[in-house]
Parts: sequence; C-alpha cells; structure tokens
Amino acid sequence: LAAVRGDVRALQFAPEEFRCDPGFVLAATEVHFSALQFAADALRRDAPLVLRAVSHDCWALRHAAEDLRRDRDFALSVVERHGRALQFLSEDLRADLRIVQIAFGQNSTSLQFAGRQAVLSTLAGRGWALRYVSDAMKRDPEVVCMATHQDIWAFQYADEDLRGDAEFVLELVRRHGQALRYAADDLRADREVVLAAITSDALARQFAAPELWADREFVRETIIRHGTPLSFAAVPLRHDREVVLAAVRRDVWELEFAGEELWYDRDFVDGVISTHSHALKFAPESVRGHRDFVIAAVAKHGAAMAYMTEDLWRDREVVLFAVQQDGRLLQHAAPGLRGDREVVLTAVEQNGWALRHASEALRAQRELVLDAV
Repeated sequence: LAAVRGDVRALQFAPEEFRCDPGFVLAATEVHFSALQFAADALRRDAPLVLRAVSHDCWALRHAAEDLRRDRDFALSVVERHGRALQFLSEDLRADLRIVQIAFGQNSTSLQFAGRQAVLSTLAGRGWALRYVSDAMKRDPEVVCMATHQDIWAFQYADEDLRGDAEFVLELVRRHGQALRYAADDLRADREVVLAAITSDALARQFAAPELWADREFVRETIIRHGTPLSFAAVPLRHDREVVLAAVRRDVWELEFAGEELWYDRDFVDGVISTHSHALKFAPESVRGHRDFVIAAVAKHGAAMAYMTEDLWRDREVVLFAVQQDGRLLQHAAPGLRGDREVVLTAVEQNGWALRHASEALRAQRELVLDAV
C-alpha cells in the first residue's frame, strides 16, 4: 500500500492475493481512483465494492467491468450517489431518461453526459439547464429551441456560432423577441432581425445595438409601428421635426425628450399644439412666456393657457383673451385681474363657474352673480 501511495501503477505488480482482497483494493482506490483498474476482474464486477469506490471518487467507475456499467439497476444506484458517474455508463444508459434525471438531480453538470433525447426531455421542463449540456448540444438548433421555448434566457448558453446564425436568430426572435439580448452583436445591429424582435415583443428594443437608434428610418418605423419612446432615439434625432411629431402623435409626453430648438419652429409648434392641449407644458420658459406664441396656442386650445409663465397672468390683454376661450382660466389670473370687472364678466359669460375665482368684492355684486346664473 505504501508503494501504491507513491505510484498507483505499482498495484499491477502486487501479488494476486492483494489484487483479490476487497479491503486492500478499496484502500488503494482511496489513494487513487485508477487503482480499480488493477484489481481482479471479480472485484471490478463487484457492485457493492464499486459503489463504495465511486462514493469516494466517481472516476473509479471508469475502471469497473463493462458489463457492470451496462447494468441498469447498478446504474440507478451509482447516479444516486454521484451524478457525474453518468459519463462512465454505457451509451444506452446515458440515454435512459430516468437515470439521467436522477443524475441531474444529484448534480446538474451531469447533463453534459446525457444522450440527446434525454437532454431534450429534460429541457422540456427546465430550459435553464441548457447551461449544463455538452458543447455539441449547445450547437444543436432543436435542443436550443426546446430550451428557449421554456426559458428565453437560456439562449445565452447556446453556442456562439448559433447565436450568430442570422437565419436561426431571425426565426427565434419572431417567437421570442427578447432572445435578441443574447444574439451576436452584428445581429443586434441588423434592422430586419431587430424589427422582427420588436414586433414580437416591444421590450426587445432595449437590446438593439446603439447605432440603430441613430438610423432615422429605423427610429421612425419603430415609433410609428411599435410606439417606441423617443428617449431611445439618438440625441440628433430628438431634434428632427418629423421624428418627434411621429412620437408626439402617439403620446404628448414624448415632448419631454424633444430638442428645445423645435419650439421655435412654427410648423412644429402648430402641429403639437393643435393635437394636444397640454403640449405647452413641455415648452421652455422662454416660449411659455412669449405673448404672441401663447395667444396663438390658446386660440387652438384654451387649456394651453394653464402653462404660460406667471408674468403673462398679470397681462390684462392676455388674460382677457384666455377667459374668452375658457372662463375657468380666471383661477390662474393675478389677484388684481380677478378683481377687474370686465375680465371677470367675460369669464362668467363664458362659464358661470368662473365666478368662484372672482374677487370677494365682485362676488358680492348682484348683477354679476345674475350673469353667472
């Protein structure tokens, strides 16, 4: 035994009585798993002895008798103790689903040694297990499809070549848009692949390559067809009138990301104000405080007046114009104008509820109250 500790190969030169001694052979396998190969044939077929050796090191099974490694009952016992022992069983047992699942349960990494059909069956309920299959299986389109169908994030474990296969990835993202996340970099910059992914799942847009968000036609198409937020667009495109208008037609809040200089473009302003009464809310202060601009906006939507600057609420002409459109806007006027009889009367004639915002003195005037009623 001392010689075996120095070099396990010394066991092959030991007297036969030692190589036939179960206790001695087990002691030798504890020194090195390969000692089993030099044991007598009868011991290499001895299931209890081999099980004890495998419990110490699964690699000992490599040197067990071939007929033992083809024995299903023995195989079930051995993988319960050490899942990775699966690699040393016969090919038909490595394809046995029950044996594979027991081995997988004991040690997930054992799945790399399983037969193809057993792998497919295992992945049918555990897509994430793709990370443990063999490299050959990670290159297998059917295996990868099975895994991603169960768990889309499993695609990250597919072979690099498969993640770079345009035809395969295109078909995959048509069913699972977010698989785009793990596609090769050049495919995440491919318009056809990315549009297919976004069509399948709008959230896939977050995985598109940055350079696509600088592509004007791509950005317009995703905004119009899929409602992509303007915040995804490259900064220069947030200053593009047509791109921004396309986004705003879907959601006025997209104006939050629009370039400031667009507010000095009369056509752009007319377009957004005529469509959305609250568009003025997103304009820079210099625009919201521009007298002529605000009057033009209020002419289209009286509610736009609510977003003009405080200075304009002290402007009698502007306020008078505002309450002509919507009497309730009197509530925003400066205190002095809420005590101006002409301004209040104009507001009340437009909407009787405006009286509640008039000064206390005017609310006490009988004639004005009657006009409100």
